[in-house]
Amino acid sequence: MLNEIIAFASISSHSLDVKGLAAAAEYAKGLFSPLADETTSVPLPSYKNLDNDGNWKEFPLGSLLTFKKLRKNAPVKLLLVGHYDTVYETLFPIRQEGDYLYGPGVADMKGGIILILNLLSWLENSDLKEKISWEVCLNPDEEIGSPSSGPLLQQAAFGKTLGLVFEPSLPTGATVNKRPGSKTLVIEAFGKGGHAGRDAHVGKNALVALSEVALYFASLQNLEKGITVNPGWMKGGVSANVIPDKAVLVVNIRGEPEPFEEQLEAISQKRGVRFVVTQKNNRPPRHCLPKTLQYIELLGLPSEPSFGVSDSNLLEAVGLPTLDGLGPTGFNLHSKEERLFIPSLLPRLEVLKKFLTSITNRQI
Repeated sequence: MLNEIIAFASISSHSLDVKGLAAAAEYAKGLFSPLADETTSVPLPSYKNLDNDGNWKEFPLGSLLTFKKLRKNAPVKLLLVGHYDTVYETLFPIRQEGDYLYGPGVADMKGGIILILNLLSWLENSDLKEKISWEVCLNPDEEIGSPSSGPLLQQAAFGKTLGLVFEPSLPTGATVNKRPGSKTLVIEAFGKGGHAGRDAHVGKNALVALSEVALYFASLQNLEKGITVNPGWMKGGVSANVIPDKAVLVVNIRGEPEPFEEQLEAISQKRGVRFVVTQKNNRPPRHCLPKTLQYIELLGLPSEPSFGVSDSNLLEAVGLPTLDGLGPTGFNLHSKEERLFIPSLLPRLEVLKKFLTSITNRQI
């Protein structure tokens, strides 16, 4: 498995790198197609987002890959989900140090995809294969919120018995049983520009108003209640002697903070600046369905809540019991110190083999 992970992670596949995603998709098809009865590649609609100057722009995306082994009479129908995009715009060296493999996406989540591959390879050579029908969905836009693939993943969930999401397990080795909701707000501020000296009495500084908004949102964070609020990106102004007439702020919210509309209106009135709020990449909270709890018990691994979100939020929102965090153990995700705990690979594979055996012998 290790060499397969290294080879896959060596292909740059940032969420908006269409060329890199295409190369990663071809690699994945070479791995999974020999196991499947049916392989499809669905180009996704473009993604509307801000460019580096804070202006709205359409960005092309990669393709959703699906691999199906169709067995109409199989009592168990699995949906196995992974994403082959990463957060890294450029590759950095992959290296092994002791029990750890460092590199872009080795844990999040090309390691998880390779685990899916090895699990299905085992299944197709076992006595269980006629009892399990499966579909693998690999999406290229999870790291930006699955804006285009999300509805397709939810369509794939219908008619399935169980969803399996191979995000990396938590640093403790635990799977994930609950995730908060997540949404991203784009707040555009429109003021009145002019000369920083001569027009100071009539100018309306959009950047100052939005800075006040950013501080307000930061104050809503409450880790004890599972609420994180991150004003993560702001753009505005052209030079020190020009009053900014426009500024843009991007805020990520996880959990359910108090309503913010009234405070934004108060800042708008105070500063004489108009705000336009656009919500994107909304993922509902994942509270863990009752049947999911039964599958977690059958799996036999510890399971904990996570502040992160994943495509399991989308699957459980349409009623599919879903196990998440099934991938190898990962640390420092989304950083240049991302690493995979190599000794977690084979034990996790063995647990999953036993789990597939168990679900074919039990009705939940």
